[in-house]
Amino acid sequence: MDAVFFDLDNTLYSAEHDLFNLIDVRINRYMREVVGIAPERVDGLRRHYWAVYGVTLQGLIREYGADPEHYLDYVHDIDVPSRLSADPVLEQELSRIRARKFVFTNGSRDHAERVLGCL
Repeated sequence: MDAVFFDLDNTLYSAEHDLFNLIDVRINRYMREVVGIAPERVDGLRRHYWAVYGVTLQGLIREYGADPEHYLDYVHDIDVPSRLSADPVLEQELSRIRARKFVFTNGSRDHAERVLGCL
């Protein structure tokens, strides 16, 4: 085996840490404050975008011309250390893997670096 790929969110750390709740708040805020969508439309549009595009971002790009980099930076600008801390067991288990290790995420690079820095 030459390489191992890991998904970052809710895989290298447990979903119990509920980072997505923080991101969820930021997505709603982005839609209201940056894109200018009326608050009462946000939840319905998010459900619609998930059904049609698979993710909120794709709907915002196609229907509002949202900048994907700005969106990702904005919605992932969360207080990661308030939810995650060092995980010595994870570190030990990962160190046993001799293959190259890669982490992927649909979040921003900064988000990945903050999460990995905490872990």
